[in-house]
Amino acid sequence: MSALYRSHPAALMVLFADLENHARGRARVFVGTAGSVLERSNADGFRFYAHQFYDGDGRKRERYLAGPIGAPEADASARTMRLAIVDTKAASTSLRLLGREGFALADAKTYATLASLHNHGVFQAGGVLIGSHAYGLLLNQLGVVGARYATEDIDIARREKLAFPELPEASFLEMLQATGIPFVEVPQLDARQPSTSFKVLRLPLPEG
Repeated sequence: MSALYRSHPAALMVLFADLENHARGRARVFVGTAGSVLERSNADGFRFYAHQFYDGDGRKRERYLAGPIGAPEADASARTMRLAIVDTKAASTSLRLLGREGFALADAKTYATLASLHNHGVFQAGGVLIGSHAYGLLLNQLGVVGARYATEDIDIARREKLAFPELPEASFLEMLQATGIPFVEVPQLDARQPSTSFKVLRLPLPEG
C-alpha cells in the first residue's frame, strides 16, 4: 500500500463495524453529550425527571423528561433514557479508542449538527453527506489511515428534493439551531432565493 496510507488492524475494523451497525440501528441519537437523568422538584413540590447534558456548543442544558416520579410511565421513560445513556457512553469509549488509533472522528459541533439532521429525517429523506467528513468516513470503512484533514464545513447534497414522508415542522435553520449552536443563514446574491448556506454566528467574548 502507498506510504500515504496504512491499514488498520483487523481487530479495530471489527470494532468499527460493530459501532457502525450500532449507529445504523438508532432512529434517534443524542444531540450533544449523553448526559444524565436527574430527579427534580418545583416550587409546588411536583417531583419529576430531567435530562442534563452539554449541547453542541458546549453549554450545559437541562430539559424536562417525565413526571411525576413514581408514576409508571414516567419511571419507564427515565429507565429508557438511562439505558440509552449507558449504551451511548459505552460506544463513546470505543470511539475514543478508534480515534487514538487513527480513525477519522467528527468534532463535537460536527457531530451535533449531523445528529440533529439525522433526528429530523434529513438523511432518511435522501440527504447525502459529501466533502471532507464523507472522505473521513470512507477511509474508516476502507480500513485505512489517510492524511489528516481539518475542516469546519459540513456539506449535504441532494440532486432532487428531499423525499420526506411528511414535511417537517422545523425549517432547515431550526434543525441546525436545535444543536444549541448559533447558526444563521448566509443570504443569496438574489435576496428572493432561499439560503442554501449557513454559518455559525461568532459571538463576542465577554469583557474582562
